[in-house]
Amino acid sequence: MLSFDPQVYSTPALLKACYRFSDRFVFDVKSESSKIEVHVESRRHDISPEALHLAMQDFRTEVLDQNLREKVRAETESVRNLILAHAFSRTGLVNQ
Repeated sequence: MLSFDPQVYSTPALLKACYRFSDRFVFDVKSESSKIEVHVESRRHDISPEALHLAMQDFRTEVLDQNLREKVRAETESVRNLILAHAFSRTGLVNQ
């Protein structure tokens, strides 16, 4: 069982990380006001404790990556929309 602070990590970021690891693990995510709990089960029955520990470190890194991607996406949304609007304004797709 892994726990994450919902004031630091978003549920969508956790779910994206779970999806990225869904070929190796099965996840059960429970969100509460004070924590987000992630129960993890390996799809392989012969995985060693060391391999499981390394995989959970990789999972935590992926959660951090997805969380930061989400923050960057939100912070740059207006710039991306401006760039897209400018690009499409020159295509003739938008009536002037």
